[in-house]
Amino acid sequence: VVFLSAPEQEKKIDPINLSSFPSPIIRCTELEKLFPKTNMFIKHDGLSDTKKISLGGNKLRKLAYILADAQNKQTKSLITFGCAGSNHALQTTICAQELGMNSYCLLLDQENNSSVRRNLLLQEAYGGKLLYFKNRTERTAGAVELFLRLEQEEGVQPYVIPTGGSCPLGTVGYVDAARELIQQIQSGLLPQPDSIYLPVGSAGIAAGLLLGLQLYNNKAHVYCVLTEPDDAKHTLAHKIKKLFYETNKLLSAWDKNFPKLELEEKNYTIVTGYTGTDYGVACPKGQKALDFLQKQEHITLDNTYSAKCFAAVLDDLRSKRCEDKTVLFWNTYCSEFFTNITDMVDYKKLPKEFHRYFRD
Repeated sequence: VVFLSAPEQEKKIDPINLSSFPSPIIRCTELEKLFPKTNMFIKHDGLSDTKKISLGGNKLRKLAYILADAQNKQTKSLITFGCAGSNHALQTTICAQELGMNSYCLLLDQENNSSVRRNLLLQEAYGGKLLYFKNRTERTAGAVELFLRLEQEEGVQPYVIPTGGSCPLGTVGYVDAARELIQQIQSGLLPQPDSIYLPVGSAGIAAGLLLGLQLYNNKAHVYCVLTEPDDAKHTLAHKIKKLFYETNKLLSAWDKNFPKLELEEKNYTIVTGYTGTDYGVACPKGQKALDFLQKQEHITLDNTYSAKCFAAVLDDLRSKRCEDKTVLFWNTYCSEFFTNITDMVDYKKLPKEFHRYFRD
């Protein structure tokens, strides 16, 4: 439903303050004992401070700009997309409630796990309006129908947020994240990284970080670890390139002095071999990496994104490709389960299509 997306604004948009940044840098002292020739750090975007519950800075960085635009347009309802356990969809719902908006989440099936159940219960707790669809074709038709109905009922167009918030406006949030990282390097929280590993799905994080690093002339090599089997390597490369240039164009419209940059392919690598058989399905290496990091550093990952990325880090550590280097793993997963909220929610209040996640 790209044609429904709100147009990008040439007038500069100031982000809403949804969370306290910067997200922390963690030194992995136990990993460094096992791999003593590598400086190992984590940028923990899964941790952030906010008035409401937060699923981590990676979602809030994008939504800070997107929801500011939605507020400027005085919209009453948000429409977004994902699978049943989408962190992005849930974070949109939580922020929408705080901003006095409705949140419509158009969701597909995915592999069941505890994070999916957590997110569905939190959706109910925060008033998310969930619509289930069997496939993307039906969801697109449903989005058009919903858009037209809300426009007629509310007298203003609903604001459409693409999957993962990965549009130029949302990607600006990760250009900011690159500046944040460079400031942390300058303040001595970590040395200049040789390698940055991050999980990649809808490509906004990768495109924004690559644009920001290039803007500030930072030479870290970014390893974009593919997490979704639907995304072939060339498809992901196209997504990153498209978002890179569209975001650059947007920032140039905001500031005539913003440089027009060229995406340099030497600056990043798309890493394959760590996806499951479907979205949200664990891969064996990812599960082992999850268990390993939990044991060594007491940091919890998820099997949809972050564990697959850390599996790639772990393989490179063991193969000695990271020797004499500083490595930064960008962790996007919030492992808090908010049981003080979810324990009070009856899953039967959810639309019946989602009940199976609690009975399987």
